[in-house]
Amino acid sequence: SNVAAENDIGTGTVYVLESLSEHPSVLPNRKILHKIGVTTRPVATRIANAEKEATYLLAPVKVVAEFEVFNIKARNIEKLLHAYFDPARAEISIKDRFGNQVQSREWFFAPINAIKESVDRLIDGTLGETLYDAKAGQIKPKP
Repeated sequence: SNVAAENDIGTGTVYVLESLSEHPSVLPNRKILHKIGVTTRPVATRIANAEKEATYLLAPVKVVAEFEVFNIKARNIEKLLHAYFDPARAEISIKDRFGNQVQSREWFFAPINAIKESVDRLIDGTLGETLYDAKAGQIKPKP
């Protein structure tokens, strides 16, 4: 179970964000387009300057989910989840205030329930038995 025991070291929070950007490549997909990140700091601190950071598409964001993950190294979690959802990775280019194209590679077309399931499976060790079907928007057993 993912309940903190006395000697557990909290190793991070997986957070899922929705962009509040009005950008034409974001707006129509807002409900299914999510940023998946991991932080060891409070999520609110992490996203405080979202509208100034390319990784947040230079727009405010809304936290739609947070999952505490214990005893799995935080960096590995992010790498694993990003690789897992790679088939659904969004390629979004946005111009920054200087007119330069910036790209964020941490946004995925994945519904929140699939992301939650992936975190649950990461914790219980069954993620490797599955794959993310980007067309269906669902986690499926590996064939």
